[in-house]
Amino acid sequence: IAGEPAIIDGMLLKGYQFPRSLSYIYDGDHPGSSANDYGEREKSPPNEGFLGGSLVFTPAPMNTIENGKDYMGAFSHQWWNWESDPMDLDGDKLDYMLGQHVASQGKRFLNNPLELGFPQFDYRFLLTTGPFDIPEGDTVKVVFALTCGKGLEGLRVNSDNAIKAYYSGSKEGTPYNPISFDEDVHWNLPIPPVVPELSYSPMSGGVRLAWDTRAEFSFDANLGRIDFEGYQVYRATYNPQDWEMIASFDNRDEPVFVVDVNGDTLNDKTIDGEWILLDLPLIQNQFEDFGGVNTWGDTLDTP
Repeated sequence: IAGEPAIIDGMLLKGYQFPRSLSYIYDGDHPGSSANDYGEREKSPPNEGFLGGSLVFTPAPMNTIENGKDYMGAFSHQWWNWESDPMDLDGDKLDYMLGQHVASQGKRFLNNPLELGFPQFDYRFLLTTGPFDIPEGDTVKVVFALTCGKGLEGLRVNSDNAIKAYYSGSKEGTPYNPISFDEDVHWNLPIPPVVPELSYSPMSGGVRLAWDTRAEFSFDANLGRIDFEGYQVYRATYNPQDWEMIASFDNRDEPVFVVDVNGDTLNDKTIDGEWILLDLPLIQNQFEDFGGVNTWGDTLDTP
């Protein structure tokens, strides 16, 4: 049941492996409109973006949460509207950081403004880490990710991706054993193949695309091998937005999921709800678009 704790076999499900320490902001519902315009979805393209900031690494003391375990995380989360910016006084700013400001309502982690009876407004958020005792001339090393995503789900996914990317290649470091960026290995991510040179020409009732093979021979120094799997062809109507994938080619000799750049799976399903995997066409370096039905069953208009 939404809003209630999930308990399975007497165990409380937390819904996380470790706290995200993520603060975020989004476009709220216009109070002067009867429509639900969260995210301004009626616009084209819609303004569905959520913007957030999260702590990826901090040497601050660990936080002990409900399950009794210690995790790296934020010390406090606060917000205020632009009409109530803190005075340019250290004490005023510190009160917000400690959750002791009069506007903090006695909370280190301040609830969503709507939960506390405040209207939609232009709010600021403050995510803190600490406390630190910093000797003069010393340095505190913190890794902070500024992330955006489509809706709250997209923001959470991209925030998690930032953590995965940070610890990619690490020998010892994990979110359970946080390690600074100048220790261990970090950001050891795959290197995308070089972009092929594309040419195109009009045809009667269609368009012909052709590209070179340079991407197929790109060496990934991080992986120590050529890392190429295939091509995807996209098109948009009139303006470079709302892109639609119309063709895909791969070098795998097996049925696969067809996933576009937005992470959407394009395969059909059986009447039982099971995905139908597709054996995509082999690698080729040209494509003629006349519309019609593509490999995964979408009907395409004539370009």
